[in-house]
Amino acid sequence: MSIFLAETKTTLAPWAETIIQANKNACNNWMVYPISNSIFEVKSSTHKSVIVDFQQRTCTCRRWQIDGLSCGRVIKVLTMSRYEDCSEFALKAYFTETLRKTYEESVNPLPSPSEWEIPDDLMTVKPPIMERRQPGRPRNTGRIPSQGERLIRQECSTCGQFGHTRNDCTGRGPGSGSGGEEKIYTKGHND
Repeated sequence: MSIFLAETKTTLAPWAETIIQANKNACNNWMVYPISNSIFEVKSSTHKSVIVDFQQRTCTCRRWQIDGLSCGRVIKVLTMSRYEDCSEFALKAYFTETLRKTYEESVNPLPSPSEWEIPDDLMTVKPPIMERRQPGRPRNTGRIPSQGERLIRQECSTCGQFGHTRNDCTGRGPGSGSGGEEKIYTKGHND
């Protein structure tokens, strides 16, 4: 067992006590209004209202449910009710006794990966095949033309056919298409 845990005298783990203390310090200017025996309204200095329900163990700020530790609003209600021990409203995982039980047996380090025993029937999980998205902004192909706007047909300057440009032309070279003639020069020739 850790020497650190053996010396701890608090009900909650030391780091949890630090969070509780910070939450206590944050709630000094808040006002508490009882709605029933277990439901309270807490208003902050900015007049934001939050409901704390001790029967359901909920707070509408949701920090109590998410963290498992009493939020500032819960602590404010408890201090107004002259209830000083906030540890009763924390999850059992934050208790020092729970941590002691967790680490009462020794935890041995893992051997290096070369010494691991890997079963033969282990399946290899490969990442999913994903088509690579092209960089840049995607083309807006479903655009509705504005009033008075007309469609311009693209004509290839290499082969003279419609529907593509010379960058996309598959029939490059003189005489490959039905259209214009374009001279193609190679290195070393001067025509």
